[in-house]
Amino acid sequence: MKTLSKTAAKTLDLLTEGLTAPGDSKKVDNTNGTFMAVHVEMIGQDSNGPLFSVAHYFVQNGDMCQDPEMVFMRAHDGAYLPISFQQAIPPVYQEAMDLRKDTFRPRLMAQLASFANTWMRNIKQQQRLRPERKAA
Repeated sequence: MKTLSKTAAKTLDLLTEGLTAPGDSKKVDNTNGTFMAVHVEMIGQDSNGPLFSVAHYFVQNGDMCQDPEMVFMRAHDGAYLPISFQQAIPPVYQEAMDLRKDTFRPRLMAQLASFANTWMRNIKQQQRLRPERKAA
């Protein structure tokens, strides 16, 4: 299974810090609206580790639209696996791993990991995330 790079995992560690129970969430916006805020939520707990949603949102016709949203599982060794990707416009939903059936799509998982590595690098830069500057 393809995991995110160590650099991307460090960014996700900063984003998910303090989220310890399903339903815990936070909004990260260190740019005063220059860039889209990052919404992070612990959405569940699988036997293999916690599940986190990371998303940007915009409003269109009164509806919140993902731009995009990804779900990640943090494995016991600290590595992050990309589980799914979705965006509202154009509508896309991709699931690299089905946790209920314990199946996965390795090629899609590799593509999502590659995208997430770039996205986490952008989020880190845009939100000015550093270990000394917490993502809260």
